[in-house]
Amino acid sequence: MWTRRILFGLIALGGFYGPCLSYGCSGFLCRMFRGIKVTTPSGPDPGKPLFLTPFLEAGKIDEARELSLVGPLPGANVKSYSGYLTVNKNYNSNLFFWFFPSQVRPESAPVLLWLQGGPGGTSMFGLFVEHGPYVVYQNLTFHLIVLHPNRHVCLLLWDFLQVLIYSGQLDVIVAAPLTERFLPTVPWSKVEEYKKADRFFWKVNPDDTEVAGYVRQVGEFYQVIVRGGGHILPYDQPERSFDMIDRFLSKKAW
Repeated sequence: MWTRRILFGLIALGGFYGPCLSYGCSGFLCRMFRGIKVTTPSGPDPGKPLFLTPFLEAGKIDEARELSLVGPLPGANVKSYSGYLTVNKNYNSNLFFWFFPSQVRPESAPVLLWLQGGPGGTSMFGLFVEHGPYVVYQNLTFHLIVLHPNRHVCLLLWDFLQVLIYSGQLDVIVAAPLTERFLPTVPWSKVEEYKKADRFFWKVNPDDTEVAGYVRQVGEFYQVIVRGGGHILPYDQPERSFDMIDRFLSKKAW
């Protein structure tokens, strides 16, 4: 019997604190935006970075949790924790994180680890542009994204692995046709079934006049193309992206 739970956890990981200061930024995105000047917003002093590893190594778990609790933000607020974890003491390399416990039964919720692509992109882009829960307005106030996953996600527990590969129809970086040409070359047990599987369309609501996307399914493997979406799919088509993930996790009919 499947058990339905409403749960979600989110970790947003940022960049490395130490190496960027010591050696400069050499990633692709850094080179792309090296010449762009930005205005530093005025406001209260954010203070010094919080390095949590010394507290954890000393067994001061409760103190680390208390110190990392993010204070009130202007606008919307959800409970969250943030700080730096040391990954290499010799090079003073520290990894920034921002953790959002599930708003429903956080003690039993699984944890979703979000790692931004790029390479070299900060996961703060995903936090504020793609999945939320926050979006920042020009007046530097925080607001909640309507369909942010940290609010509530219905999951069905499964007894074997499900796989979802999705593409934006208009993505020119990882184009859908390239994915479709690649998948038949992957050696797996149901590759022949995949080659013969029909592709069908789905709608967010049955009475919608527009098709949300196209699905090819073989067992627990799903390949989805979302209409009107580019490379940053949750930004381009938030409603269709949310519906796709919801159907995949809850095993609702397409």
